[in-house]
Amino acid sequence: MNYTKNIWILLLLLAPFFQSCSDDDGDDPQPINEKLVSYEKAQVISETFAEQAAQIAGYGDFTEFIENDTDVYAIIYKTTYQGNEIQASGLVSVPKLSDPSPLIMVHRGTIFSDTETPSENPLSPYALFGTLGYISFTPDLIGFGASKDVFHPYFEYEHTVDASLDMLVAVKELLNELEITYDPTLFITGYSQGGYSAMATLKGMEDSSDDFGVEIGGVAAGAGGYDINKVMDEIVMEDTYSSPGFLTFVVQSYHETYNWDTPYSEYFNEPYAQRIAGGLLEGANTQEEVNAQLSTELDTLFTAAFLAAVREGTEEQVSGAMATNSVADWAPQSPLRLYHSPNDESVPYASSTFTYDLMVSNGAEDIDFKEIGGDNHADAAAYMLLEGYLWIESRRAELIP
Repeated sequence: MNYTKNIWILLLLLAPFFQSCSDDDGDDPQPINEKLVSYEKAQVISETFAEQAAQIAGYGDFTEFIENDTDVYAIIYKTTYQGNEIQASGLVSVPKLSDPSPLIMVHRGTIFSDTETPSENPLSPYALFGTLGYISFTPDLIGFGASKDVFHPYFEYEHTVDASLDMLVAVKELLNELEITYDPTLFITGYSQGGYSAMATLKGMEDSSDDFGVEIGGVAAGAGGYDINKVMDEIVMEDTYSSPGFLTFVVQSYHETYNWDTPYSEYFNEPYAQRIAGGLLEGANTQEEVNAQLSTELDTLFTAAFLAAVREGTEEQVSGAMATNSVADWAPQSPLRLYHSPNDESVPYASSTFTYDLMVSNGAEDIDFKEIGGDNHADAAAYMLLEGYLWIESRRAELIP
């Protein structure tokens, strides 16, 4: 699920192609906003840089669509965690174009380390969407950036939706302060955890009575693990799993978000329970470092009782939270496209086909599923992003004359 590490390294190597900005536009007198707290112009990414970065990173198919420079901002905004107001952060990329651009929310994939936080990496690949002619924005999500003192609610519906929709409001307020006009068409996309977050955001918007002042143009979601119990059921059918950090992250996310008092030793064997309780997944370690301190053998990582209960379908606490936070069993009204590679070793392919079939049976009409290439989960990200972008472009051409 973490497929951006090499691109961040690339962006640092290509530093001469962009301009760093030290001015903080948030220092000027500003109108009172509902959500936006502050913003800083962090970078200017040139068209030339974006084209070279895409080529070197293996996204060469995108170069023909890159058309402009873009200003990159890091913002802080208000959201809610466990019923209390907190500050969260995110990355915004505003294309340097004269005509109004539509909006696109680009949800990030799974990150483990604080160093991977989008708003703290203004040269991250998410910012490059601005060079494609979209006003793009990526929430760090609660637990990273301005809210890193909170444990990240990973694959948790309520806080994913709150952080995402509050950022949408904050981005509109930012554009108003910058006196930038925009087209009120909103697209949403994401891969891996980003796919889940994109689906959760769509559901949150369709279920909400609030008027966000935008029209949803379409959602492209890839390998999102939308039915979390289905994902877990597929994984525990095997004896091993190559990315134990993901499973651990889900369990600890619910444990911390819902303030469970169950000791971690009820779920995990030692020494893993102690490592998890001691902060293994609290932002200091990368995915590789987390996985190295866990076990890929499921009966070594999990206690026999917990693993047996999950496999038999009798475990209630974690499975109940997974059911609550799943986003598969409903009927989206907005145009939706799902993407997944059958070679995905991290998020089971069957979880996406299951979601598609369930949504169709629930009455969803403007929905489609597309199998994509890629030798593994990370490799398939490029295929999904290109396929999703081309579909979003077709929707843009249809909706915006």
